[in-house]
Amino acid sequence: MSTAEILDEVNAVKSVIQLYIDGAAGDANLLDEAFHADARMFGHIGETRRDVAIRDFIEGVRSADRKLSGQRYRSDILDIKVTGKAAAVTLVEEDYRGCDFINFFTLCKIDMGWRIVSKTFTCTGGDFK
Repeated sequence: MSTAEILDEVNAVKSVIQLYIDGAAGDANLLDEAFHADARMFGHIGETRRDVAIRDFIEGVRSADRKLSGQRYRSDILDIKVTGKAAAVTLVEEDYRGCDFINFFTLCKIDMGWRIVSKTFTCTGGDFK
């Protein structure tokens, strides 16, 4: 793979993560674009485990009666690794539903392009709302 091709793939993966960031704030349609339909989400908020099909997460965003990212919300991609048709991304979020999170995403490039196939997360502080 040439440097230009690698950069194109990294930017394509970043675009999918941006769909997640924008969608998680309240636009479930963007989440539908970002995630593979069979994706799963695993993680902890305090001692509570949350292991769900991504559909459940997306429906929670769709039915929310408020914007889910807080007033001081910010996010940053800490790491992106792309090898062939697989990618891994680490995303840090501050003030999402009152909590701070570290998210680990795996993505695959499939027929429809890059899609998130799993999200693993942990809450690093705050009060989940």
